[in-house]
Formats: sequence, structure tokens, C-alpha cells
Amino acid sequence: MRMQKSIKNVATSIINNILNILIGLIAQGIFLKTLGEEYLGLNGILNNTLSILAVAELGLGSAIIYKLYEPVVSKNYDKIRALMNFYKKCYYKIILIMLIIILGLAPFLPIIVGNLNNVKENLYVIYALFSIDIIMSYLLAYKKSILYADQNEYLISLIHIGYLVLMNTFQIIFLLTTKNYIIYLVIKLLSRLLENIVIHILVKKKYPFLNNNTSIIDKKTKNDITKNIKALFFHKLSGFIVTGTDTILISYYLGGVVTVGYYSNYALIISAVTTVFNQIFMSLTYSIGNLLTEKNVDKNYSYFKKIQFLNFWLFTFAATCILCIMEPFITIWIGKNYILPKLVLIVLVINFFLQGMRRTFMAFK
Repeated sequence: MRMQKSIKNVATSIINNILNILIGLIAQGIFLKTLGEEYLGLNGILNNTLSILAVAELGLGSAIIYKLYEPVVSKNYDKIRALMNFYKKCYYKIILIMLIIILGLAPFLPIIVGNLNNVKENLYVIYALFSIDIIMSYLLAYKKSILYADQNEYLISLIHIGYLVLMNTFQIIFLLTTKNYIIYLVIKLLSRLLENIVIHILVKKKYPFLNNNTSIIDKKTKNDITKNIKALFFHKLSGFIVTGTDTILISYYLGGVVTVGYYSNYALIISAVTTVFNQIFMSLTYSIGNLLTEKNVDKNYSYFKKIQFLNFWLFTFAATCILCIMEPFITIWIGKNYILPKLVLIVLVINFFLQGMRRTFMAFK
């Protein structure tokens, strides 16, 4: 049963991400041709800047899902209810922290973004729409946790496929007809809202024992979660410092949002490949968490070695392909004028490989 769910989760994740890549490439190509380089750069900077909000999440999602594995396997509904109720309350507090961070960053926007010669819309309106979209993605995050812990990630993937197709179809139509960036962002926000509603209805029907939930977790479980969150917080913070500040630094030191736009094309392709592989390992992570509840050391180590071999093979092959194909692909996709120096590509590929080789260890950790 565990293996069947793993295969189903991995398969739907791959389909989800292949669609994400294909639609993303088409959408970004149209975005670039209709709105231009400055808008693409602005998009990248705001996405990177607001990735700091992930730090406010404190790794709570990982800590709670880890705690859910055992009660889900043993069908301990009382403990599941208590954990889910605790998770919901924590996330409402996290959203409040996110709002404080958003308001705190607002005065520094002109410095972060730099000069915008061709962007007509109000910067703060754009920032507000980006912020609302990110907050909405966390609003029902606790609902997803039970699906992940129960190895039903494929249901989330199927819903997300619908979200991607709907959102990008309408965004492309309105970009081609209106060239309006605000409408583009509003469509993303409304699509996110619809995705949340569908997940809410699904969880309500699939896990009726969670309805009208007022259960409270015991002190020992709460202390264990707090301990894990403290450790995961520094992991989240270091992740933002390493990967969440790229476009801000590029914009500030290397020529503004236009240079960020050039970099964003490379980042999109590498990110797309990374996301596909991350989803594969994320799907396996839930099976690993489920497996570790058995506390069979030999079986766990055997599973680890197989996944590590898969990890090495995938990222070695992908890094080689990116290095060889990136420049010809960008030339065909949007034109040779968007090619960056070769050294930039080499460094990006090395970084991609080094980060990728950590996936098995991170999954088990």
C-alpha cells in the first residue's frame, strides 16, 4: 500500500511539474513579449523579496507533518484532531507575523526595486497583490498536512494541475488582449482562492472527524514540536539568505531590473527542473516518514541507499543536460540577446548540482 501510494504521488507530481514547466515557459515568453524586460525583472525581485515570508513559517509545516505520521498510521483520530487544531491556530499567528513583515518591507521597496522607467502601475498596488497571494497560499496550509501525512499528495497535485491550467490560460488571454499587469496578478490571486476552496471541501469530505475540531494537544507533544521548529527556523533563515536574495543583489549591484529579467530566464529553467526533482523527493519523504514509524534500521538503511542512488543519477544527468542545452534553448525560446556569459551558467549548474545532492539526506532528516 505504501509503495502504491508512493508511485501514485511521484507520477502525479511529475505530470504536475512537467505541465508547470511547459505552461510556465509559454507564459513567460508571452509575458516578456507583451510587457517587457522591466516587468519580468520586477516580478523576479518581488518574488525573491517576499520569499522572506517563508522564514515566518518557522518550519512548522514539516514539524507537524512529522508528528502526524504515527497517529495517521495507527488511526489515532484524537491525536490527529489535536495536532490539526494546534496547526490551524499556529498558522493564524504566522499570517499575522507575515503581515507585520510585509508592512515593514513596504518603505524600502523603492530601494529594493530601483528605477522603473517603463512600469506604469503603482508599485505599492503590485506589492499588495503579491503579498495577498502569498498569504492566501498559507491560509489553508494546515488542511494540506493531513493529505501529505496520509500519503495522498496526488490529490493536491491533481488540484494544482487544474489551478495551473486555469490560471495560465486566463493570464495568457488577458496579456495578449489587454497587456495589463494588474489584471495578470488579480487572475493569479483568484485562481489561488479557488484552489484553496477546493482543498478545503476535499479535506472536509475525506476526513469528517476533523469537522468542528476543538481538541488540544498534550504538553509533551507541544514541547517536541517547539524543539523541532527552533532547529528548522535556522534552516529556513539560511535558505532565504542563500537563495532568496539573488535578484535583490543583482538589481542593486549589476544594472537594475533589466539584468534581473535576463537572470530570471535562466532561473526559471533551473527552478523548473529543481521543482520536478524536489516533488519526487517530497513525495518519497512522506513514505519515508511513514516507513520510519516501523523503526526497522536495516530496512530504513536499504531504502536510504536506493534513494541516494536515484538522487545521484538524476542530478548528474540533469546538470549535464542544463550545461549543454541551456544556451541553445534560450536562443530558440526568446532569442540570443538574452544569453548571459558562460561563466554564469557554469556557476548556476554547479550550485544546482550541489543543492540537489542534499535531497536524500534532507528527506530522511
